[in-house]
Amino acid sequence: METDLPVINLIVNHPRRAVWEGLLASFQPAMRPPDLNFEWRIEGQRILFQFSPWGNIGFLILKDLTPSRVVILFYPPPFPTQPETEQLEAAIRAEILDNHPIYDDLRNNPEMGIHFLAQMVYHHKQSLLIRIRHWLADALGIWGLIEERSTPYDFSFVIDGTPAQFAVMLRYFFQSYRPPDYRRDVEVIVLRSDHWPLREIPAEINPLEVNIFYEAIQLSISIHTMPKAQSLLRVNLVGDANSWRLWDVIRDEMARADWFRLPEVPKQLVEETDENRPLEPNKRADNIQEPWLFIPDEGNNRLVVQLWNQNQTSKEIGQKVGSSEKTILNRIIELRKQYGPQIVPYRKVRKAEAKKSGK
Repeated sequence: METDLPVINLIVNHPRRAVWEGLLASFQPAMRPPDLNFEWRIEGQRILFQFSPWGNIGFLILKDLTPSRVVILFYPPPFPTQPETEQLEAAIRAEILDNHPIYDDLRNNPEMGIHFLAQMVYHHKQSLLIRIRHWLADALGIWGLIEERSTPYDFSFVIDGTPAQFAVMLRYFFQSYRPPDYRRDVEVIVLRSDHWPLREIPAEINPLEVNIFYEAIQLSISIHTMPKAQSLLRVNLVGDANSWRLWDVIRDEMARADWFRLPEVPKQLVEETDENRPLEPNKRADNIQEPWLFIPDEGNNRLVVQLWNQNQTSKEIGQKVGSSEKTILNRIIELRKQYGPQIVPYRKVRKAEAKKSGK
């Protein structure tokens, strides 16, 4: 059990191995955003993060909720020591405080000044860890592991093969593909780098652009070669959530044809331990230490689940969060559907509560 609480989490409705594959694949240099230039390494069943010049900014671990559902927990580093803080003083003043004179007022009290700087760097490390979490939520969406995905969105993806081979594959694939709500054919337009359309695709052409249209959906994919017979896709999705569904069918078709390979997951990351063993179906939530921490800290959902786990009535919870009794009961039902009874447990509901919930 960790000594500190996670600063944030991410629930993924897929088995542990699939989530690790998506995480490790997302850490490929070509897929990482340029403004998150962190280093990472595997240590036991953790991934540790370092960010220059701040050093250790925390780590993530996976814990199983069920055999097909995991939570990714992001833990902060220890509070900075005095030597670490003194070593980072120049960076703190320049990059965090933006050379604001506020710190100068603390120079006559060295102990308070160092503590102030330590707090600044500690909160900055937490913010970097949270940025990594938010990026990973988007990155896991590229692999189809996260359902709620925003548009428009840009990302990179590495495949084997040449730009011409990729364009030919898409052109022939969409000749026979029919979307679930089929109303018209999917249109594929292949362009040269100067945006001139191509009817024939020269085998050695590099780079290429492929535009895919279906009603309000548009995927624009530019592709160029990389070393070791690989190519880099730069994908831009425009439109509604169906743009992601179109990307999903492209990715799945490439997976069937072996266009890309997911990283091999080290054995220790998928080994079963007491900490990540799935919960038994009949195991009560009060056997999990602080189960409400699995609820994202958005609105007052986490507080509602915490109070529910602490056996407070829906009326008492409603009074504390400013909602009606019926609203709280309905929210408990929805959160249980989303996170399961291990986190939002069933319990005996008073007749008055059941009547208000419409049961």
